[in-house]
Formats: sequence, structure tokens, C-alpha cells
Amino acid sequence: MFACRACGTSDVRSILSLGKTPLANALLTLGQLNQSEEVFPLELVFCPHCTLVQITETVSPEKLFREYLYFSSFSETVLENAHILAGRIIERCGLNDQSLVLEVASNDGYLLQNYKQRGIPVLGVEPARNISVVAEEKGIPTVSEFFNVGLAEQLKDKGDVADVIHANNVIAHVADLQGVVEGISILLKPDGVAIIENHYVKDMIVSNLIQSIMNIYAIILLHLFATFLHDMAWFWLMRSGFLYMAVHCVFISSVQMVHDHWRKRVLCA
Repeated sequence: MFACRACGTSDVRSILSLGKTPLANALLTLGQLNQSEEVFPLELVFCPHCTLVQITETVSPEKLFREYLYFSSFSETVLENAHILAGRIIERCGLNDQSLVLEVASNDGYLLQNYKQRGIPVLGVEPARNISVVAEEKGIPTVSEFFNVGLAEQLKDKGDVADVIHANNVIAHVADLQGVVEGISILLKPDGVAIIENHYVKDMIVSNLIQSIMNIYAIILLHLFATFLHDMAWFWLMRSGFLYMAVHCVFISSVQMVHDHWRKRVLCA
């Protein structure tokens, strides 16, 4: 029986079932078209106890993320947002050459390169081996592993505690929600700041409601299939975000809307 990824209750309510579907980034080659394709259940549920919205199936992270097709630097919008964000955080936190900025799922260094160019030490954690190689080639120190409590403790033992931790559009990709949040708590300095971006349920719903009023059914269907994927384990409302982060002694201090795929950016301390 499925248990909520945040609070553990089995009392969850089904919202949407898309049946069994293949993984989004596992496109078949021409030579594989006659072979059977792996499919997995894809059902979205709501937890009335902590308000977390989530999918019920957990696919192995090794299968989903060890070789990944998405490079953040391909998007000019992502690069521009990263440059602006880094500048704001440097000023807000007074970062210098004695600070450390760490990013969970740092991809190809699209964000950390902005800190490095300002002389601020950085460290990326990126499990996709093909992408971490690209980041290293850019001069971004990168640990090619999945971020969890064990890795956080290893880094802390080496002295890698952070003034700033970024987790941009990544926590939702992780089935082990508790491990990632606790890992951030372990690595963050007492006066450190964590910046987390995540899909926000309310704006996703409002956007689709507006489109349904306009009778653009094809676009609604495309949005559903482009948003609810096996590699997106959960989506939050602000209440679920506040409650869950507080359990791990990480408290949300401010919230900002990111106009890119219905995301909210929260600053935690």
C-alpha cells in the first residue's frame, strides 16, 4: 500500500491516473522499435493530512538519472535567471572567497559558474555522469553521486559545509524526500541559506483551468503529460512545504514566483 512521501499516511486520494506509460526520457531508437517498451503506472494522488501532491510509483533513480538528456545551459531563459539569482544571493548573503555555495543536482554548472566567476568557491552534486563530466570541463568541482544523508555526512566530514545551498527544480525528482531535506539541514551552516525551487500545485491548476475555459483541450493534455512524469515524484502547496521543511529545522523565510513551469522559489534558513 502506498504511503505519503512526507507524512507516511496511507490515506491518500487519487486525482489522476494516466495508466501505464513509458519513461519520458527513454525514447526508443529506430532499431528498438520492434522491442517491448518498459512501462510504469503513473497516478497522481493528494494527501489530505499534509497536502502533498505526489505520484505513487517509484522508479529506480539509477534508471532515471545516471544518464540524463537535459542540459540546463541549453536554455537562455535558465541561464539568464541563474545569473540574476546568483547576483542577488551574493549581495544578500555577503558571499566572498571564504564562502561555499553548493548546488544539489547542479547539472552542467549553469548556476555555479556565476559564483565561480565572482571568486566564490562552489561545489556541485550531479548524479548524471554524462552531465557531471561537462561541468568539470567548465571548472566546476562536481561530485557525481545522488544527494542524500550519507553523502551529506561525508561532505561535512571533509569540511564542506555551505553558506548557500541551491536545489533548483530537483527535490520533486527525488523519491527520498526526507533524505534530501535532512541532507540540506546537515550541510547548511547555522546562518546559511537554502534556495529551493519546486513546482507549485496552485499555479498548475489555475493555468489549466484558464485553458479549459478557452476550450484548448489539446494543450491541457500536453501539459498533463509534460508535467506528471515518473521522474517528478511530488508537487507542493505552500502549506506542505512549510510543514515539511520545519520538521527538519529548516524554516522558510521568503517566497518568490519563478515564471517558468509554475515554480515557486523559497529561501530557507
